[in-house]
Amino acid sequence: MIIKRSPFLEEALIQGIINISALARQIQPDVERELRKEVTEGAVVMALNRFLIRVQKRAKQQGKLFSTPPDLMVRSNLFEVTFSNSKELIKKRKEFLEQLSPIQNYFITFTQGIYETMILEDEDIDRAFFIIKRLF
Repeated sequence: MIIKRSPFLEEALIQGIINISALARQIQPDVERELRKEVTEGAVVMALNRFLIRVQKRAKQQGKLFSTPPDLMVRSNLFEVTFSNSKELIKKRKEFLEQLSPIQNYFITFTQGIYETMILEDEDIDRAFFIIKRLF
């Protein structure tokens, strides 16, 4: 659509800072070129108004995506280790977690993809690093 060509035009329409009649006059030649027929300025204004109603509804729904702001956690001092997937990896992951079980309050996440598994964990847990070196 012609409005989507300019990244800020849709936003400006939603905020009501653009004169729709002036915009209709401006884009009328483009509309006629796309439709390959003459259109009146009034038809372009009506189309813009209908478009604006749809866009405003969509913007309102997107604004209600979260009823309350989501919790956000930021972590630092993490280290990442990536391994190629193998049949032994699941067994080693289980052993790793068993050896970490006495440690309290640690952060660890495993992300398994098609070819690799990534371990992301607290850098502060020196013991975990040594366990990883020994097991993997």
